[in-house]
Amino acid sequence: MTNATNVTTTTSSNETTTSSPVLSLLLLSEEVETLGAAADQFFVLTMGALVLLMQAGFALIEAGTVRAKNATSILIKNISDLCFGKEGERE
Repeated sequence: MTNATNVTTTTSSNETTTSSPVLSLLLLSEEVETLGAAADQFFVLTMGALVLLMQAGFALIEAGTVRAKNATSILIKNISDLCFGKEGERE
């Protein structure tokens, strides 16, 4: 177990560096920021997958409410809405 005040280490070039609690806290905060960014990316990807699943569920519900001869056109409409839905938002 290391001492909480100062730890002295030597590098490969025989220079002595001192590691303080402040330095270890800075390193810890950088690791927390990295983990936070990874958690944000995971959240966005997971929610994007849920939106795609909701789109598929809505397509099936909508296809179930029309006659069988119109179900194919409704499913194609929902797929095209999924594929080209973001095109209308571009400026």
